[in-house]
Amino acid sequence: GFVQPPFAFVGAREDIDACFVGTFPDGVVVAFRGTLPPVEYSLQVLLDWINDIKAKPVMAPGMPGRVHQGFLATLNALWEKVRAEVQRQLSQAGVGARLFITGHSKGGGVAPLAAWRFLQDEKVTPQVVTFAGAKCGDYPFTQAYNAVIEQDRFEYDNDIVPHLPASDDFLKGFQVPFVHFNPFKDLEAYDYEPTGTLRYIQSDLTIIGDTPGLADQRLKRLADAVLHLHLEAIGDDHRFGCGFGYMSATCPTGVCP
Repeated sequence: GFVQPPFAFVGAREDIDACFVGTFPDGVVVAFRGTLPPVEYSLQVLLDWINDIKAKPVMAPGMPGRVHQGFLATLNALWEKVRAEVQRQLSQAGVGARLFITGHSKGGGVAPLAAWRFLQDEKVTPQVVTFAGAKCGDYPFTQAYNAVIEQDRFEYDNDIVPHLPASDDFLKGFQVPFVHFNPFKDLEAYDYEPTGTLRYIQSDLTIIGDTPGLADQRLKRLADAVLHLHLEAIGDDHRFGCGFGYMSATCPTGVCP
């Protein structure tokens, strides 16, 4: 439904960061790309995954609390070009045009940071919709963000990425008795929290809101899948293409074959 071809932007070393800006009948949309899949070894893929692992939360000018170091770097690498193009397209779209920000996986972690920056720096309040997004900020950031920005956060079945970076609850759910080595130990104090309102896609593709006990149920299901080495299925639950959970549950009629 784009009224003209969208503009794509890349940034950082080996162009590991990418997004596009386009205008459709409801307004202007910014879409951030997810992490490059490790289908083959390349320096670009390696650097992109290293960027995700840089999960130590850091302070950033104009942002409350602390945010994911790697996702912040992605936003910074793209910001000036994206900001200018959004301003241009919003102006062209006319009075009342809305700004939408979206992304999948890593892109779903960058989208809330971009939304906050547009609100603070450009005085534009976006609508955010994320898919399989990783968490991008600590409790103070999330509280401030949720108070002023509307976001729908879609997460599907046993997708592990929305649980990352790992929180205390996640780590406790994956404790193995008598095993003292914990590769996530340094993440315990980071108190990452998800932004927005959960739209949980169940395995039968029905979408429900958050309910008491849902988080524990999801962790138990995911832990069981890991224990039984259903790793391919967990990976498939994160995928966004036609025929997989996210697209099958949320995609408008006529987009997928």
